[in-house]
Amino acid sequence: MALAEVERNVCDYCCTQFEPRPGLPNPMVASLLYRVAAHAISQGGLEGVTVEDAEALQRLAISHLPIEGTDPEPYQKQRTPYAGPCFFLGRETGSRECESCRGKVRRKTFACHHEQLGDETVIKECQRCPAYERRLATDGARSVTHWAVAVTTAPRKEATLELSLESLARAGWAQPLVFAEPGTDLPAGLEPERITRRRRTFGAWPNFFATLTELCLLEPKADAYLLCQDDVLYAEGLRDYLEDQLWPAETLGVVSLHTASHQDRGDREGFFPADLGWDAWGAQAYVFPNAAARAFLRNVSVVNHRHRGPRDGLCNVDSVVGQWCRDSGLDYYLHTPSLTQHVGDTSTLWENARTKGRRIAATFNGEVGRARSE
Repeated sequence: MALAEVERNVCDYCCTQFEPRPGLPNPMVASLLYRVAAHAISQGGLEGVTVEDAEALQRLAISHLPIEGTDPEPYQKQRTPYAGPCFFLGRETGSRECESCRGKVRRKTFACHHEQLGDETVIKECQRCPAYERRLATDGARSVTHWAVAVTTAPRKEATLELSLESLARAGWAQPLVFAEPGTDLPAGLEPERITRRRRTFGAWPNFFATLTELCLLEPKADAYLLCQDDVLYAEGLRDYLEDQLWPAETLGVVSLHTASHQDRGDREGFFPADLGWDAWGAQAYVFPNAAARAFLRNVSVVNHRHRGPRDGLCNVDSVVGQWCRDSGLDYYLHTPSLTQHVGDTSTLWENARTKGRRIAATFNGEVGRARSE
């Protein structure tokens, strides 16, 4: 069909853009789709293509065309420059036949863990993909320096927020944002600009999800997002330790700074991955890498938890995070000794804390351990 034929220079230009996929045409392919759809509409439809089909195709094409008077290559300017395997690239799965300037060749295929792009990809597609993300640095080069930190809090019979904020400051984060449910008693010295008071009661999960969303919008370039609960104590100097140690892997979903007693590895110090799924315990303090935080917030199962989750989707923060990691092919990391302690069942000071149940950390000692000097 003549409408599908293009000159060589058009083909060459298309090759400079990202690899088009079903539902995600690059601007050049979108312009050709628009032309074909317009022809089908003018003819009252074509064989196998109704006018409604053509109009839907035309709307898709328009949404991927550059706007007149703007940068003609917005996708190229927004893409992260390719620098090795993608954050979402998984294990090798096989090979497939691909077109190249030398004809058909076979290329290695890999699992793609990006939820919008399908199950499989090749490196050439990653190099042009608009969703490409760099992998995390694991060389101890202090790649985490820009933090976005928030504490979620709710009314408690025995308040722990002030004690927790003081401990967080000693750990290295003196100015976290505080997202408070209605009726929460806040420390007198807390600056108003750091406080967000919810007008209605959200519940644990909605407050967590909303807080992470707001952090990502307020600090889009943060290296790490730290979300804390209001009943947590931290190892002193923890920020400096983490900036020396993060990240423990090139791809991961989250680092939990709290290790519950029954999940502590105990055999040696340091970070370790744990495939916990829905059985994850300990949403006391989560650290998300930038790319992982955005992937978490757009995940269908995560978004649907409020609508479909148990107990009206108001709780189970740790379970949702753990299951998302498993489903996304991203590791959930813990640390021995635990870098935090849960003090939600206490009304006393740190040294006399009375914590109960498996949510406590069996190995927390208020220090970051010996890993710094090893």
